[in-house]
Amino acid sequence: MFVRKFKCKAFSIMDKKFRFLVPVDFSEQSLIALDQAGNLATRYNAELTILYVIDEKKTKRFFINEKHLKEIRSKAETEIKNLVNSIKKTKHLEVKGLVLEGNVSETIIDVAKNIQADLIAFGTEKKWGLKAQILGSKALKIIKTSPAPILTIKGKFHRHGCQTILLPLDLTKETTQKVQNAINISKRFEGAEIQILSVIWTTNQKEVFARLKAQMETVMEKISAEGVPCKGNIVKIIPEEDDFAETIVAFGEKINADLILIMTQQEENPVEMFIGSSAVKVINLSKIPVISFVPKSKQQ
Repeated sequence: MFVRKFKCKAFSIMDKKFRFLVPVDFSEQSLIALDQAGNLATRYNAELTILYVIDEKKTKRFFINEKHLKEIRSKAETEIKNLVNSIKKTKHLEVKGLVLEGNVSETIIDVAKNIQADLIAFGTEKKWGLKAQILGSKALKIIKTSPAPILTIKGKFHRHGCQTILLPLDLTKETTQKVQNAINISKRFEGAEIQILSVIWTTNQKEVFARLKAQMETVMEKISAEGVPCKGNIVKIIPEEDDFAETIVAFGEKINADLILIMTQQEENPVEMFIGSSAVKVINLSKIPVISFVPKSKQQ
């Protein structure tokens, strides 16, 4: 295992106005996600929009009449208003509430675009099996089509701060984007340590290992130059016995990470990339909050 350490230096935080979108369904997990998003929003001085979508598919499927729909809407508006007031009181943030009707995933994406959200955060409880990955799910569709980074929260208990960020590293051109994202988040949490992880097959050629090691040294120098503490780790796994995503999640648990950063919607290359399917599996398995970034080239 390859490890180096750096000390943290002073840094400044930009005053950009951020906007976070938090879709809720009033389940326990969605409220946990709202609380965590609120904690993150305080670090960014972000405006929080809490959204509840009345699923038009369900209203049509169960033949809900206008009177019943009005009752559902009224109850949802009351719940959202209570959440808005609670977040304002406890987090001291600017908070808005929305209740809309429509296709859930499409409405969330539309609202994110309309408010120019910098982050979408939501809770997830169910595992996404092979069938879900093929057929799609609300959460998966949002992650794949989102105009903003996605924060998914599956676990029940999380620290209010962020001390350790896990950054899986690969040999793609999008790595620069991911590294800068990690640096920016670290600075918001007063220098949270970035743990860099490269996972490599034992069958990979020495050339691939050398490239990963050289890239890790370059990345660590960049992070250090920004005044952020970091460590580098290269883990070798055995083909057909080990798994990229499982290795990443297990390593995150081992170092007690507070956050995992990944990229989604990448082209598949088993040697050079931490690919989209592995990204989905990390989100599925991890009880550690995960932020998924879509490479800028994919958003254009």
